[in-house]
Amino acid sequence: MVLDRVEDLTDEYVIQNTSFEHGGAVIRIPKGREYYASEDVMLRNNTGPGEFKFYGQNGEFMWFVNEDFGSAMKHNTWYLLPIAYSLTLVPK
Repeated sequence: MVLDRVEDLTDEYVIQNTSFEHGGAVIRIPKGREYYASEDVMLRNNTGPGEFKFYGQNGEFMWFVNEDFGSAMKHNTWYLLPIAYSLTLVPK
């Protein structure tokens, strides 16, 4: 899978998928969806009871989910793993 682009018009990440058995050639993930994180990232970014998020320099933040921390993850739902790509989010 490759992060192809970020579509501002639909507010989605567009992933090119080479494994057609897992959702087809293109997977779209809403930009507002939580990001998948490892256990140590979750522990470092625990901001309150059941809240896991990372704050950037300009007030932007990313929500994190992990299957071992609460029940925020949904079945049959794609989540991005931030360390799997290089991407800079720029506030509008």
